Amino acid sequence: MPIALVSCVALLLASAEERPPLVVLEPEVKGASPVEAAGVVNAIAAGAREVDAFSVLSPTDLRALLSVERQKQLVGLGGETSVALQALGARHAIASTLTKAGDGLRAELRLLDVESGKVLSQRGVPEAKTLAALTVALPGLTQEALAPLLAEQLGQLLVRSSEDAADVLVDDKLLGSTPLLAPLAVPRGRHRVEVRKEGFIARKGSVTVQKGELAMVDLGLLPSPDFANAYRTRNLRLRIEAIAAGATAVAAITTAVVLDRFVAEPAYQNEFKPRADLLALANQTDTPAATGAVQERCAADLTACRADALGLQSRISSMQTVSVVLLGVGAAAAVGAVVCFVLGEDPNRYGRLSVGVAPAPGGGGALLVGGAL
Repeated sequence: MPIALVSCVALLLASAEERPPLVVLEPEVKGASPVEAAGVVNAIAAGAREVDAFSVLSPTDLRALLSVERQKQLVGLGGETSVALQALGARHAIASTLTKAGDGLRAELRLLDVESGKVLSQRGVPEAKTLAALTVALPGLTQEALAPLLAEQLGQLLVRSSEDAADVLVDDKLLGSTPLLAPLAVPRGRHRVEVRKEGFIARKGSVTVQKGELAMVDLGLLPSPDFANAYRTRNLRLRIEAIAAGATAVAAITTAVVLDRFVAEPAYQNEFKPRADLLALANQTDTPAATGAVQERCAADLTACRADALGLQSRISSMQTVSVVLLGVGAAAAVGAVVCFVLGEDPNRYGRLSVGVAPAPGGGGALLVGGAL
């Protein structure tokens, strides 16, 4: 049975293209129970497997191999662990120390070079109150410890989202914001990706990046109800203000044109100009020739004609001034309408997208749900 297990492991390692073997060793235990030690080593192995860049050999497999080694059945090798690991082609191993002090648990991880025995990286977990809290932190810590092995095996990662200016985090590190101008250069393996933006529910996912290849992940963001309502209120107000300003601009400019072209201009051509022309002739001769009904009335009483001309001049000048003011108001209102339209967005953009909390089926929890506002 042990020989069969060794054969299976060897076949697995041989078939894993470009995936070097990685051994997770049993932790050095200081005051912790076997159950706690098993939980820690399982969490470390799970974190190493999440990277998806190694053929991970668990302590269970290692115990079987060492058992075979003790029986002198593993190609005549001796009993040293490093020799066994080298026989499997494993150049690196993860060693750990689990310490229990009082009610707290602490763990320390070390990435070892099997041939030289050097520590390539070292990470530690602050004291955790429970085993569950410790095992939650260990997978991410394991992946951080493996960073030296992955630094030169780069791939590309492109993260896309429905929102601009959203933070893009890879393995809890901020690497950019949407839209990304270019793919991110990240080590091969599995990575945790998070996209977050104020007012939106953060989205998380995972993606596997292969060496020299491009991986893409889409993480759309859903707004919170409060943000969606505030967004709709603000942009609806801007849209209404834009429409009102546009209507004001049209009304002001139209009124200015009508007042100037259809009121002031006819008054000038039909009333003021004939009187002005006749009064100019009256200054040159005592009996100016009158043409038209207006000039005939004016010639009959030059004093009254002069008073009417001055009144018409004042009225026409006032109408022209009002027209200019209305044109200015219309232009300002038009600019305001354009600004409101540019600053505002579709108020119904998130009309059917929001996130809320609803009771989980059967009780005992809650679910994030999306739906219409």
